[in-house]
Amino acid sequence: MSAFLVPIDAPGLRAGTTVDSLGVRGLGWRDIDLKGVRVGADGLVGQEGDGFRIAMWALDGGRVAIATQALGIGQAAFHEALTHANDRRSGGRSGGTRRCSGCWPTWRPNWTPRAC
Repeated sequence: MSAFLVPIDAPGLRAGTTVDSLGVRGLGWRDIDLKGVRVGADGLVGQEGDGFRIAMWALDGGRVAIATQALGIGQAAFHEALTHANDRRSGGRSGGTRRCSGCWPTWRPNWTPRAC
C-alpha cells in the first residue's frame, strides 16, 4: 500500500458537504469520492509500500489531540458539576457547606485520603 497526494482539482475527485460534528466545532469532515482519479508518480508520498506506516504516523498525532480534548472536556464537566454542587441550596443550606463537599479524589494532584 502506498500513499499519494491528490490535487483538489483532480478530475474524478468529488468532496461531499462538510458535516457538523458534535462538540468539535473547529474540525469539519466530509466524504471524498475518488472515481477514476489518476495520480502520477510525482504524487507518491515516501517510498512505494510505505502507505500504511505513513497513515499510522499521521494517526499518532491525532490520538494525542483526542486524548487532550477528552481530558479538557472532563475537567470542564467536573468544574461545572462542582460549581453546581457548591451553589445548590438544599434544606436551607448551600451544597458547599455539606459534609464531604469537595472531597473528590479525582483531579487532585498528590491527593491523599483525609477525613471529610
